[in-house]
Amino acid sequence: MDGTYNLTAERYPLYVLAVQDNSGYTRPVAVAFVGRDSAAIVKTALGLFKSCHTEEQTARTAIVFIDKDKKEISALEEEFPHAAILLCWFLVMKAMKSAIAELNIDKPTKENIFRQC
Repeated sequence: MDGTYNLTAERYPLYVLAVQDNSGYTRPVAVAFVGRDSAAIVKTALGLFKSCHTEEQTARTAIVFIDKDKKEISALEEEFPHAAILLCWFLVMKAMKSAIAELNIDKPTKENIFRQC
């Protein structure tokens, strides 16, 4: 699951849900343009997706792979409590690097902290 912006003149957020099929291919299964970005709206979109599927089908969702968005994490924990939530390593490390860069410490110390992550 991922959200993106700036696709329309109104800059509405677009969320895309995709699944991995038995052949290992990623297939988009739902899209949602939303009026604003909040945990409640993401939760509603996930609830609508679930309502189109049986409980047995949604229970097979074992893993959800997302970026580090707290709204998405909160909504997924409520709608898919049985699923493990995995964060994109690249985006987590990018956020860590950005946070470390803002620290008021010398460059060698920053580099040392980042290497230990």
